[in-house]
Amino acid sequence: MKLSKDILDELRKEIDSIDSRLLKLFNKRAHRAIEIGVIKSNENQEIYDPDREREIIRKMLQQNEGPLDEKAVIGLFQRLIDESRRVEKNAGKTKT
Repeated sequence: MKLSKDILDELRKEIDSIDSRLLKLFNKRAHRAIEIGVIKSNENQEIYDPDREREIIRKMLQQNEGPLDEKAVIGLFQRLIDESRRVEKNAGKTKT
């Protein structure tokens, strides 16, 4: 039988692995946001698109299988969308 400490260590290693994969995905998402920011800037489009942002959150809520509740999912994706918007805006400022 495993000791609690051993179980905790295994769970923490798994979380560390998940966090590493999430970071890679967040960075991949940021790269796409940069590309979007450059395109929007080149076409003089607004960075802020409230309809698109609502659609992202709506889709994520539909896909949520828990244990995160609706409030948690909304909060996480609002923060992610805020960061994407910042990246898009900065990409547009540095267009060539």
